Amino acid sequence: MNIIQKPSFVILIILLLCFYQLQTLHLCGIRKNEPPRDEETHNNKRSVNIKPIEQKRIFLCALQDGNGFREIKKILSSVYDDYSIEFLRDKEIPPYFYSSNYTHPTNIFVDTYEFPSCKPQWLKWLLLHFEGHFIFFSPESPKELPYNEESSLQHRFHAIGPVLSKKKNEPLVTYLQAVWWDRLQTELSIEKLTTRRNVTRADLEKRKFIIYANSNCVKFREEAIGRLSFLGVIDCNGKCQGKLGSPKLDNINNTKGTSRINVGNWWLNAALYREYKFCFVMEHEIDHPLYITEKILLAFSGNCIPVYHGPSLIFEFFNKNAFIFYNISNPQPSIDLIDSLNKNETALQLMMEEPILAKGDETIEEFFSFDESIGRGKLRQKFRRMIDGLD
Repeated sequence: MNIIQKPSFVILIILLLCFYQLQTLHLCGIRKNEPPRDEETHNNKRSVNIKPIEQKRIFLCALQDGNGFREIKKILSSVYDDYSIEFLRDKEIPPYFYSSNYTHPTNIFVDTYEFPSCKPQWLKWLLLHFEGHFIFFSPESPKELPYNEESSLQHRFHAIGPVLSKKKNEPLVTYLQAVWWDRLQTELSIEKLTTRRNVTRADLEKRKFIIYANSNCVKFREEAIGRLSFLGVIDCNGKCQGKLGSPKLDNINNTKGTSRINVGNWWLNAALYREYKFCFVMEHEIDHPLYITEKILLAFSGNCIPVYHGPSLIFEFFNKNAFIFYNISNPQPSIDLIDSLNKNETALQLMMEEPILAKGDETIEEFFSFDESIGRGKLRQKFRRMIDGLD
């Protein structure tokens, strides 16, 4: 009998081969039941269960809806409706993320300007491995771009918030637009935004003078309330009471707490505003040409007359005859107009019935068309071209 036919010899050879394989794995630093290190995973694709390539994927770190994430996710889900959303939330990065096949130039990562929601390991992955586009947004009022315009990678960086030096292919999305898309499409439908409103005299007779619902007591707002307090009783439904503006104290009515509205349910202000003729809805910035929040939109939703101060861009959104632009540098004309309207219900009714938007359907196309079914999807198409690099 040949020696290799002996069962004992064959078993010995098998054992020796197994021992050699175990020693090799040990010397390479790989142990049983221990996941491979990042670098090994990247180079050793045989040990990785690689997911199928997806060219259309949106990555986010944030799990919560605060700081504008709820609204921006709603917009992105519409303009990139053929993309899937993946949250980078694991403490450890899954091995397949290091595959060169896992990201694609059409992938998108979304976060605020400061990247506060990402853990360090994900920032490292984004820096070293991510091949797609970065979309930065902010519901607040930054003026500068969150990236270097001179960077060789700047074609992959996009800012859709109210920054001053935007690229031509970047759509402007203010917090006002985001809130309408997320929460107010029913209250302020396209029809309600573009046609004359119906206000009855009986409704006007039940309404009180003006509501002031702010908790950021900036000086110019407080001064305006101080002046307006000499026209009638002002209901103050927030922390601010007009005290910085030397008001007529008998006309300052503290209603804070009666409505149960706070920072956690601010959108309910729209229902509160229906009790008033005028709503005081000034922005807290005085020198930012693009910063427009939801305040004036909530006033229109409550069908009161907004008393507004903010950037002149507001006139591209809203009909100048439907609200009062309070010029803080020359306030007397606005004060006189408010006083006149408060005493003349016919004039007040006519103003409250004015169409809300500046140019009707054209305004819808320019600022609110996040879907193909609205305004021919003009804004949606701009988002798409931004990633496709067609502009």
